[in-house]
Amino acid sequence: MTVPRAEAVVLAARHLNEPAPARSLVTACRTALDRSCSVGLALAVNAAQAQRVTLAAAGPLAAPGEALQLDLGEGPCIQALDQHPPVLVADLHHTDTARRWPVYAERALACGIQAVFAFPVLHGPPGTGRAGLILTVYRNRPGPLSDAQRDTAHTHAHAADLLLLTALASAEDDTTDA
Repeated sequence: MTVPRAEAVVLAARHLNEPAPARSLVTACRTALDRSCSVGLALAVNAAQAQRVTLAAAGPLAAPGEALQLDLGEGPCIQALDQHPPVLVADLHHTDTARRWPVYAERALACGIQAVFAFPVLHGPPGTGRAGLILTVYRNRPGPLSDAQRDTAHTHAHAADLLLLTALASAEDDTTDA
């Protein structure tokens, strides 16, 4: 599903002047999901080398979930960065998940993470180690996200991308003026 661009623009504008815009946006996403989920936002550079940095995390599962994927180089975020579509894992106990990410699944479950949903906003051609943002939703119970929750996550991911692009453009303007 394509996110209505206008909705993402309005959302990004709401958080643009916050002292920590990424943190503010992630907290707003968690609130919009009725705090039933934890939310992480990572800037990813290369899936093959697992070059990611967490920009913000809200909720008790987000920091450990982000750290696991960053440390292990496997998990839904890495797959979403590499393959582009959202990676929606409604139950980490599922056999296919354990086969796909054996270490991540085991450690995530040990942290209390039961379901993970990664929403990428990527830049660059497929198969080139694209850069982008990954908004990840973590939950302590299995089950799919509702359509409304998926739409909320998509919108917040695109708003985060707009915030990043605005920050990069602003930094570019600062160096041009110097």
